[in-house]
Amino acid sequence: MNILFEQHCARLMRAVLAIVAMAAAGCSSPGLSGSYAENAKRAYDEALDTLDSGYYKEAIDYFTHVKSKFPYSSYATLAELRIADAQFKREKYILAADAYEMFYRLHPRHPEAGYALYQAGESHWERRPSEFFIFPPIHENDLEPVAKAVTAYRNYLKIFPDHTLAEQARKRIEEARTLLAKHEMYVAEFYVRRDMWKAAEGRLRGLRAEYSDLPLIREALLLLGDCYVKLDKPDEAREAYGVLARLFPDTSEGRGAQSRLADLPPPPENPADPRN
Repeated sequence: MNILFEQHCARLMRAVLAIVAMAAAGCSSPGLSGSYAENAKRAYDEALDTLDSGYYKEAIDYFTHVKSKFPYSSYATLAELRIADAQFKREKYILAADAYEMFYRLHPRHPEAGYALYQAGESHWERRPSEFFIFPPIHENDLEPVAKAVTAYRNYLKIFPDHTLAEQARKRIEEARTLLAKHEMYVAEFYVRRDMWKAAEGRLRGLRAEYSDLPLIREALLLLGDCYVKLDKPDEAREAYGVLARLFPDTSEGRGAQSRLADLPPPPENPADPRN
């Protein structure tokens, strides 16, 4: 316990010293060439040490001080980004996303602009529902943050396709799209259980349009065909079942589609040409 108390006191002392150092730097005159930049760096480093020590709210205050006292230094720009980092570490993800996106809008050519856009996606992603086992599965919840994360990651990859974090963003998109597809399927099944076939059809058509590359498309096509049958749309049902049977013939869904196709009435013959 004494060791933990001493460590806490040491971290608190560093934070207090950071305030004193930055106040002294802010009151000093630029004087000789380079002193303004040196004072800005010193204040920024002290703020960064506070951030690294886990004092996130204090770090935000110190970086704000850097911005206000040294607005013409490169450290003022870096302070904007570190404020976003502090908000992220505080788990204030909406504030973090806004700060990261604002940083990119103000400094699109900055060396850390790519990092900022990636972190905007991470901020949205971290707002996804909990995976804790006592809660419902993620895909049964509102997934607006996940959809926003996909948009942010795609924007990042469009601008920085070769960035060092690009591969991680692609993996995030794949995981997020799987969750979104499962959510659409969950909602469609909800409608089916209540015989709301038209509503289920709309969800499944959207799923087919957006997520046809995912394995869940097999289940979606089968259920979409069933919806068309219930809605007395045999031609549309035949098309959905046919695509499923042709693309996935050796799966349980593909075999189910083949069986359902056999139960459908044959398509009407083309009417005779009245000119004959």
